[in-house]
Amino acid sequence: MTEYNTIRPHESLYMKTPSSIHVRSNRSHNEKKIAYEYPLHFKINKVYKTGASRWRVYNWL
Repeated sequence: MTEYNTIRPHESLYMKTPSSIHVRSNRSHNEKKIAYEYPLHFKINKVYKTGASRWRVYNWL
């Protein structure tokens, strides 16, 4: 990872390294989770760690 970010130049960055272009954001990250309330006619599905979700019994999204 160190080589990829600091040593090896990238063609898409005009042969610069990611660490030479990246600028850290000044915005703070809010750790508080927002509780969402959906209308009753919405179907709420669980999204797994893999990013997949089931629709009915056998169908994966």
